[in-house]
Amino acid sequence: MKKNFSLFLVFLPLIVFAARNDELSDIGGGGKEPYTVDGDRFESKLLEDGQRVTYLTGNCRLVHGDLTIRCDKTTLYKERNLAYLDGNVVITQKGMRATAKKGVYQRAINRLYLEGNAHIVDGDNDLKAEKVTYYRIKKQAVCEKNVIIVNKKHQTTITGEYALWDRNEESGFITENPKMVIIHEKVTYTLYAQKLEIYNKENKAVAVQDVRMISKDINALCGVGTFYRNQGRIVMLGEPVLFKDNRKIYGDEIVMYIEDQEVNEVIVIGNAKAEDKVKTSLGTKINWVSGDKIIINLGDDGIEQVNVIGNAKSVYFYEDEEEKSGVGKNEMTGDVITLYWEKNTRTSSVKKRKSDESDTRLTKIVVNGQVQGTYWTPSRRKEMTIDETAEKAKIDEKTREGTVEKTDKSDIEEKKESPEKIKENEKDDRGNSGK
Repeated sequence: MKKNFSLFLVFLPLIVFAARNDELSDIGGGGKEPYTVDGDRFESKLLEDGQRVTYLTGNCRLVHGDLTIRCDKTTLYKERNLAYLDGNVVITQKGMRATAKKGVYQRAINRLYLEGNAHIVDGDNDLKAEKVTYYRIKKQAVCEKNVIIVNKKHQTTITGEYALWDRNEESGFITENPKMVIIHEKVTYTLYAQKLEIYNKENKAVAVQDVRMISKDINALCGVGTFYRNQGRIVMLGEPVLFKDNRKIYGDEIVMYIEDQEVNEVIVIGNAKAEDKVKTSLGTKINWVSGDKIIINLGDDGIEQVNVIGNAKSVYFYEDEEEKSGVGKNEMTGDVITLYWEKNTRTSSVKKRKSDESDTRLTKIVVNGQVQGTYWTPSRRKEMTIDETAEKAKIDEKTREGTVEKTDKSDIEEKKESPEKIKENEKDDRGNSGK
């Protein structure tokens, strides 16, 4: 009896080898799509619990439908529908190639798990992570830990700790400290948010919650930011605020337009306001404009023109630098206010511009329609009021850097101030300086 059993053990490997083609074509069980496995060498045996295990080594290949897996070693569990992959794992599917050090394929649920320098190349998209779970039918990849998504076509790099990418929709999102960097020759844009969403078919990217954008000279904050790549447009919602030099711009919605890789226009819609900090002999003052809509045009040297449309209001402080007579103030309202800037020759002559100085200076303010306002000049100690009651008039009182111009019907009345009124105005100015 012992002799017969020994002979059976001797011939067992031959029996297993002869059964190779039949067994491996059905390993994993179930499924309507073809499923084949092969390799240079294999060994098959039954475990104590009755499960069949097959070990393959050398040029291992698993094919399930449109998915092909190659690796150095494979361990197959038929009853569990599992294939353990080890060494130089390479996965290919139409338009996609993935690599990793090791992985697990669950045939019954069409799920592939990759670990160790997992890397997916899908068209223009290059995904890297420590761990990747890929769903064959859905063509979705879930990436975890040290995630990097690069799109060379759009010159973007996105990083984070968790991401989902849908190959069919060419879209996905990344969370857990996400960051997107858009690199151009002239300028680099960096976006931070709680969540970044990518929609390649629509050519847009959406940043959600605690959004912060940083570029060469612009910082912006908002609740939701949408970047339309093919339109060169960034739309910011959710209490958006934009900072440029010493200026602050905010409203219900901010739209930035990009031309030749740089922001050339900013439009603020709804409760729009723009502030500009200036230094005077009485301390720091804030010039500001507000209205239903503000359009800001930018040039190579900075702001060139600002149009305030609807319920427009302007407050402007200026100082007579020649007479050293104090700080004046101009308050104007109208249907439309236009402000003009020119290159600041004073700061451009300095080798290094101070952080609180701008590259451009305000030279003229033009107000149109329903004009009213107050213009106080410190040198003459008088106040002028403007009402919509007379023929066209022009204000050409000297401002800090240029002129204020009124181009509509108005009546200007100069009011001499009493010594008490002059002292009161000076007191107010000192109070506003923050001292």
